[in-house]
Amino acid sequence: MKLKKLLALVVSLVTLTVIGVTARPVAAQTSGSEFTISPVFSDQQSSETDDYFSYLAQPAAVLPVAVNLQNLSSDQAHQFEIRLVTATTTDQGKINYHPTKKQRDATATTTLPELVQDGATIKQVTLQPGAVEKISFDLTVPKNGLKGTVLGSIFVRRIDQEKNEDSIGILNEFSMLVPVLLKSATNPVKKPELQLEAISLDSSGGAAYLKTPVHNLAPVMFGKIKIVAQVTKKGQTKVLLTQTDQNYEMAPNSTMDYHVATGGQTLAPGKYTMQVKLTSGAQTFQLTKDFTIKAGQRQTVEKTLQTDNRTQSRLWLWLIIGGLLLVIAVLLILLLRKRTKKQRD
Repeated sequence: MKLKKLLALVVSLVTLTVIGVTARPVAAQTSGSEFTISPVFSDQQSSETDDYFSYLAQPAAVLPVAVNLQNLSSDQAHQFEIRLVTATTTDQGKINYHPTKKQRDATATTTLPELVQDGATIKQVTLQPGAVEKISFDLTVPKNGLKGTVLGSIFVRRIDQEKNEDSIGILNEFSMLVPVLLKSATNPVKKPELQLEAISLDSSGGAAYLKTPVHNLAPVMFGKIKIVAQVTKKGQTKVLLTQTDQNYEMAPNSTMDYHVATGGQTLAPGKYTMQVKLTSGAQTFQLTKDFTIKAGQRQTVEKTLQTDNRTQSRLWLWLIIGGLLLVIAVLLILLLRKRTKKQRD
């Protein structure tokens, strides 16, 4: 009876493990970053916030941004990289203060790293256990002033990170940041300037979507955006696809690759029209863009979807096989122990 109960428990645990692994991405367990940063504000700080830098930038002003970086380890020295980062917008409609591979937006008059005259926008330091060091950058505003808003961050990460002993080939990423906001004192810009860039059919994670780049050409950040997207055949009024999202936000001079789901299928080759309505407070933007889905493009996406689906099917198969092997191994161990016990008795 005990053996049957134990077997049932093992099977239940295996089932729960399989469901848990496939329901969400597997992440490495981190033991702690072992460092902290805190902003060092100057008298020029324009607001009383205590979690980001905020400056009203006068022409030719030199604005310091600095953090105190502390190694919290009691017995290990750590290496750190500190850099200035230009804010971007994610595909999910969030302002991103982390480094990305996105190219510099050509519509930006200037970016946060470009305000450092000596060009030292990336620094590296080694701190002994318990040590604290002030890391600073001087931002020099052009003589003719800024236009609108410049947004970014001081981004700090440990660069001596080691592989987690409990994982295979997974590297822990320890990082912290402080946002930096500069607003022009002489040439403020309050209204975004939006346009749709080239729309294309794409896929990710086994689902097809229309990649719809919304480009903010103005040096202004804005948020609480409601988006309503509709797709029709070009020249027709029947809506083929519709999607609504809320609480989006965009960084100055940035592009959001908005994803419009195609409802589990790829659209047939042909000419279409994308209409996107964005509402933020009292501001409303109506954007329209014609696009074409070519037969070759559709075939490429469908092949990718088939590959993704096969990969997911194989993953399920290997998880089931692994669970069964685990159950068999446990049963064999229990049977061997039981047989050994009988022989002793």
